Amino acid sequence: MSPSQPTVDTSPPGASGETMNGTTITRSDIWFFDGSIVLEAERTQFRVHQAFLARNSSVFSDVFSIPHADDEPKVEGCPVLQLQDSAEDIKHMLLAVYDRCYHTREPIPFNAVAAMVRMGRKYEIAALLEEGRSRLHQDYPSTPPGPVGIKPSSNKSIIEQKGLSFLVANLAYECNIASILPNIYFRCVFAGINDILLGKELKNGTRFFLTKEVQFACLIGRDKLQTAYRKNLSWLNDVGYLPICSAFGQPCRQHARAKLTAILNSGPRFAFLAEGMDSLVNSITDGETLRQVFCGACYARARASSREARDKFWDDLPSYFNLPSWEELKKLEDA
Repeated sequence: MSPSQPTVDTSPPGASGETMNGTTITRSDIWFFDGSIVLEAERTQFRVHQAFLARNSSVFSDVFSIPHADDEPKVEGCPVLQLQDSAEDIKHMLLAVYDRCYHTREPIPFNAVAAMVRMGRKYEIAALLEEGRSRLHQDYPSTPPGPVGIKPSSNKSIIEQKGLSFLVANLAYECNIASILPNIYFRCVFAGINDILLGKELKNGTRFFLTKEVQFACLIGRDKLQTAYRKNLSWLNDVGYLPICSAFGQPCRQHARAKLTAILNSGPRFAFLAEGMDSLVNSITDGETLRQVFCGACYARARASSREARDKFWDDLPSYFNLPSWEELKKLEDA
C-alpha cells in the first residue's frame, strides 16, 4: 500500500483510525463482517454486500460490473468505492434498503426522507425513491385541503421541526418533486419576508437559506397572494343582499362589513386562504362565528361562496408562483 493510501484500524464499528497523512477514517455502525464492498463517503466507511446493492440499484450494478484494478485500496480485503454523497445520506439509504426501517406509517425525520429521495433518484433505487416521494405527497398534497386546512395533523409522515418548509422546498426543487411545489412554496410564504430573504433558523441555531430559484418564486408568490387575499374575501361583500334574507338585509350587511374590516385590518393571514371561513373569522373575532351573526339564508350562501373561493384559490395556486397547472406539474414529475 502506498503512503498516500488511507489505512483503517480494526476497531469496532463507530471507531476511527488515523491515516499516515493525518486523515481520519470512521467505520460506521453499518459494517457486515461478510460484506464484499466498502462504500466511503465523507471519510466514513460502510461495509456492505456488493450483490445486494447491485440487485436493488441499476447504477451500482453497472459500477460493480467494472473490474477492480489490482492497486486499488482495500479494507479487510474489500475494495473501497468512493462516493460523492454525504455520509448521512448513505447511512439512511443503507438502513432503508437493508432493514426497511423507514417502511412504516410512523412519521420519520426529514433527513431520512431527503436521503431516500436523493439516493433513490441518483442510484435508481425505485422503491426508495417512491417511499420518499409518497411521504412528501402525503404531507404536501396537490388536492384541496380538507376541513382542517393545511395545519399540522396527526397523520403527518414527516416529523415536524423548525424550518421544515424551507428544507422541503429546496429538496422538492432540487429533485423535481414538482407536484408539491405550489403547496410548499405557499407554506414558505407564511414565514414572512425576513426569513425568505435572510434564511430560517434551524433547531441547531444555524440559518438555512432557500435556493435563489425557490426564494425568487416565493417572493413573486407573496406579492400575488396579497392581492388574492382581498379577492378571496369578496364573498363577504354579498352578504345581506339576498331577497330571502330573514333579517331583511341590514343586520347581516352590517355584520359582514364589520367582519371584513376586522380581517383586513389584521393583515394578511395567508394560511386561511386554504381553510374554511369560520377558521378565518374566529381567529379575528374571539370565537364569534358567522352562524351566530348571520341569518340562516345568508350564512348558507356565505359558506357556499367561501368554499367556492377557497377551491378557486387552490386551483390557481400554482400560477401565483409562475408554475404550470397542477396537472402539468404531475406530468413533469412523472416524466
